[in-house]
Amino acid sequence: MSDGPSAAPRFEDPSRPTKVSNIPPPPSLSRPWLTLVVVFLVVVSAAAFTLATVRVVIDQRAFRTLLEGKLARRAPDYSQSDIKTAVLVGVIVLGVLSVAFMLGELRSSARLLEKRRSARTGLLVLTLLHLPIVGATAQAYEGHDDVRLGAAVGSGALVLAVATVYLWPIGRWLKMTQRQGPIPLRPSGPSQN
Repeated sequence: MSDGPSAAPRFEDPSRPTKVSNIPPPPSLSRPWLTLVVVFLVVVSAAAFTLATVRVVIDQRAFRTLLEGKLARRAPDYSQSDIKTAVLVGVIVLGVLSVAFMLGELRSSARLLEKRRSARTGLLVLTLLHLPIVGATAQAYEGHDDVRLGAAVGSGALVLAVATVYLWPIGRWLKMTQRQGPIPLRPSGPSQN
């Protein structure tokens, strides 16, 4: 069924204007400089965690031996091969989780620059999950003090980043919508009345 060649296009209402000239500009609030501080702190924490992790990996045989000794004292009925396997799996899982959390924290800080409101919550959740792993690893490691120093610097920078991201200027900037209020519709040209 065709409307024919002389039919008006569908959904066209001649009483409505075709152009609108007085759309209010979107509210402009520039990105606060604190967002760059948050990104810097997250990068510093990732660098500190990476240096501490590299130090543990370089000295991993001593770290695994230390953990195997602690596990053997707590569970004397386990065989030595079971203890070695459990420690190896635990170290691998801790390493994978730590890298995943660091990448997630870096991604959350990048999303903050893109003005994504979920970046704050993501950074908070990842920090709450990451810090116990860092603390447990640093506490279990009885080797060099640079591992504990790296863990402390990284944890401090991450906590400061989370505290900064919830400050008022960043929250106001993230909650600002693209347009506020209704858009008045008036014809752009002379009225056709």
